[in-house]
Amino acid sequence: MARTRGPLEAISRWRDLQRWTAIASVAITWLVTLGSTTPAVAAPAFVAGSVTQNTSSSDRSGASFNYSVPSSDDRLLVVMVHFRNDGPSVTSVTYGGAPLALAVAQDGDDHTHTELWYLLNPPIGTASLSASYSSSNTDADAVVAMTYQGVAQINPLGATDSAVDGSGTNASVSITTLYDDTLVIGGVTGRGADTQPATPGSNTTERYDAQTGSSNNNDIGFFGGDESAPTAGSRTFNWTMGASDDWTIVAAEFRGTSCGNGVIESGESCDMGGGNGAFGSCCNADCSAAPTCDFLCDDTLQVNATRNGDFPDEFSITNASSSGVEITQLVLDLTTDLTFDEGDSAFDVVSGGGAGFASHSVSNGDTRLTMNFNSFDTGDTFVFSIDTDIDGGSTPDGGEFAGSTLTVVFADGSSSVQAVGSFVDQG
Repeated sequence: MARTRGPLEAISRWRDLQRWTAIASVAITWLVTLGSTTPAVAAPAFVAGSVTQNTSSSDRSGASFNYSVPSSDDRLLVVMVHFRNDGPSVTSVTYGGAPLALAVAQDGDDHTHTELWYLLNPPIGTASLSASYSSSNTDADAVVAMTYQGVAQINPLGATDSAVDGSGTNASVSITTLYDDTLVIGGVTGRGADTQPATPGSNTTERYDAQTGSSNNNDIGFFGGDESAPTAGSRTFNWTMGASDDWTIVAAEFRGTSCGNGVIESGESCDMGGGNGAFGSCCNADCSAAPTCDFLCDDTLQVNATRNGDFPDEFSITNASSSGVEITQLVLDLTTDLTFDEGDSAFDVVSGGGAGFASHSVSNGDTRLTMNFNSFDTGDTFVFSIDTDIDGGSTPDGGEFAGSTLTVVFADGSSSVQAVGSFVDQG
């Protein structure tokens, strides 16, 4: 089994791959990319059946009840707290003894109060959920717990916002989300039982809509839900209450799992942060595992390739990789306006027949030369010559040859990988 390398080590090995030996006018530099360059992002999603609420229509100093976190990946526990009285606030929320973090809170002008708390990766199963208040003068309150999945496990919280009004049926807040493919979660507290039921905005999915009792003065209507935010920017999170009265509303943006944050999340095979997609990182840029991961992680791949520019052109290729890595194929592709001239000087092996040279393929006027090998081992050097012409028949200098590419196929006995380098003029 190959061991997994960290991003810094992967970057170091990428630099190793660029150390090509330049002994003549033209040498190779690596131009290697693995995988896609677009990171994969998935928006969070509500876990069906995960809402539990606990209410009181009289004063109390806190709430405690059992809550069951359903099985899901990259979980987020959200707890909404709704007060009839605007005096108290929430001092702490815990689940199974683990503290939740406050995302956003809004105190009312006179009669309501709303808060949103959250916990990343709560344990699956049933545990006690407790909320403690700064005062027991709540009049009425409701605590609602619900679970989401597919939430980024590092820096999940984006933008937050809240609003308050002493009258009206339209409880609304404008929130400017910071990221693409996120989810806005929030809730409303309305003074009086008659504010419930409420109707969510056109883009909002309702997750709960209830009341603490029947009083239109001392009880509350409380409602909450979420809406997707495919692109970053300003959006309105709103509910239309059943009656005009005091209300408070809060909203918070939560990021989905994201390739490139260094954490392996649902749908990802690997995530090496900034090392994703680097040659040898074992992880593609889209967080899928490189198909030759074992090979790439275990071996250092290096080739020294030079051209001397005489007639005929002479090329020297040295396998400077770690022990056990063979070269099985070399493909030399000429840049625009250059061709191979098999008439003046045909392909010839100058030295290094012991590198396991097996065959080659090229014709007069071609722009590609393919060479196959049986045992081009680490430390071996293969030297060949062939005439290359620029339009008009002259031998190209270093600047004219620059841009030609050399494709190298490496193998270690169990897997192989292809890398492409381009010649540059070194004067």
